[in-house]
Amino acid sequence: MNITRFERHVASRKPVPVLMETKTLQIQMPPSCDQVAPILKHPDKCKCTVTLPAATIVDLNLTGRRQWLRIQMHPSDSDGWVDCLFEHLKIPRPKTVMVSRYRTDFQGKVRVPLRLFEPDMTPTNHRLRQGDVVQCAISELRAYEREGRQCCGELYRDMILVKKSKKRSRPKAPLYFSDGE
Repeated sequence: MNITRFERHVASRKPVPVLMETKTLQIQMPPSCDQVAPILKHPDKCKCTVTLPAATIVDLNLTGRRQWLRIQMHPSDSDGWVDCLFEHLKIPRPKTVMVSRYRTDFQGKVRVPLRLFEPDMTPTNHRLRQGDVVQCAISELRAYEREGRQCCGELYRDMILVKKSKKRSRPKAPLYFSDGE
């Protein structure tokens, strides 16, 4: 065999795939209420992507076309900012605020699912229940007329689970075994 005339035959070699590396992004919540000035151009809307103060979940429904949470905000330093929004919308500040989002966008495509994080921004698989304390973010607050003037916030994708509820979920009904009598 003449080494000068030797050619490497590559047609029969098996390809060795190289895995692609995905870029890892730092997950961040939007800034808190105090750091952002809301855009108050429309009388029925306040646009601002902010993280609300800690709030207790009063009621929730994360199934169906519309995912929603009814939250009761805890007293905090940002109460003046929240009061300013409700004053602009001409609504007395309610005890609870509804935040919601559609499961699909306007073209019918399914949106990315809600993500829940611990306070140190590590993902958690906890299932939200009534009584959980969360920090959620909104992108806008809208006022609408339905049985009086009410408001609703557009829910952001990420939420921080501040405190889990100690209330246990209802136990399932015990199975009844009959002895045939």
